[in-house]
Amino acid sequence: MRKDSKVAIIFGASSGLGAACARLLAQKNFSVIAFARRQPELAQLAEESGAVPITGDVSDPRQVNDAFALALDRFGRVDVVINTASVFNYDVAMEEISDQEWQTMRAINIDGAFYVARASAAVMRPQKSGVVVTISSLAGLWPYALAHRGHYTATKHAQVGLMATLSAEMKEYGGQAFAVCPGLIEDTPMVADFLAEHPEWKNTGITTAAASQAISQLVINPETAPGAVLILGTQGLQSAD
Repeated sequence: MRKDSKVAIIFGASSGLGAACARLLAQKNFSVIAFARRQPELAQLAEESGAVPITGDVSDPRQVNDAFALALDRFGRVDVVINTASVFNYDVAMEEISDQEWQTMRAINIDGAFYVARASAAVMRPQKSGVVVTISSLAGLWPYALAHRGHYTATKHAQVGLMATLSAEMKEYGGQAFAVCPGLIEDTPMVADFLAEHPEWKNTGITTAAASQAISQLVINPETAPGAVLILGTQGLQSAD
């Protein structure tokens, strides 16, 4: 780590947007800790980017805390946290959502987002600085709610509320927090199956490259953001207000 290098932890870093953000920030001289469940993909990311890999599950608060402990032990601080970890399910009517489907969705999308936010605040308040980004979804904003994905929509609304609250708290000590709400990021593994079954949605979203560029610019220059809850689309980041 160079003296002028900032430190970022990326959750959900083994593929898709998380991996792209890890690579891009490493290229921009960040010291990156890449956290995800899939060890082989993490190992490849580490080899390509120089990121420090840590295998874990965001639904386990001890494993989330371990990532921050590793960052503090190795680098002494945490400047940026990006949480891209998420699960996505669709075409399930409300009455057909099983207890297990609900619990899995909640564990990753709500509990995991909370554990990451809590651990971030515990480190960044004493530092009096830091930027936290949770990748939510347009589904987390009321005008964009769609039928047959109630459990997913509920968790994304929870993420927006969580980050709006964290943003208000972090302003007290010089930090910043954001909920970024993209539409479809078409070339991510999570969206591929959806597009295969719903080709009418193709070419309506953005690419991983465009999304990761926008998010990297957000964490590097957070003071330029138009709000704490942001829509990410083909026009870049815009306020959700």
